[in-house]
Amino acid sequence: MQKKQGVWAMPNFKFEVLIDGIPSMYFTKVEGLDPEERRMEYRHGRPKRYSEVFELGKDYSGSVELIDGSLAKDKASWDFLAQINMGIAEPKEVSIRLCDERGYAILSWHLSDALPQKMNGAKANRKEISIDSMTFRYKKLSNSSIPNFE
Repeated sequence: MQKKQGVWAMPNFKFEVLIDGIPSMYFTKVEGLDPEERRMEYRHGRPKRYSEVFELGKDYSGSVELIDGSLAKDKASWDFLAQINMGIAEPKEVSIRLCDERGYAILSWHLSDALPQKMNGAKANRKEISIDSMTFRYKKLSNSSIPNFE
């Protein structure tokens, strides 16, 4: 981070969203990216002091809300938005990357079998489509860090 005239420059982060067959979408805020792991507790018939056994449970499902975004104005984007509006959208694989001001990914998340649930405030101008919010319901969320620091 560089210091300019006594004030620290704030980094400008954005979320890049990649969906099957659709050019990149960019959002300023994403909510619901907290992976949660379910654990099952059961007793195996041993003495009480050794009776608690923990095992992984079923995959967690949840929802992610993408807020204040834009996407390119092209046929694939229009078709995707039309499917959401008509309620015929199919589950997709969705990747979300947190990018710094240079466009390098710092963190990434992957949503398996993500189904778009709702979309609010879609507007279009000559170059891009803007979206107030879009919500995806997913079956599994995984995340990873991408070390790309210089």
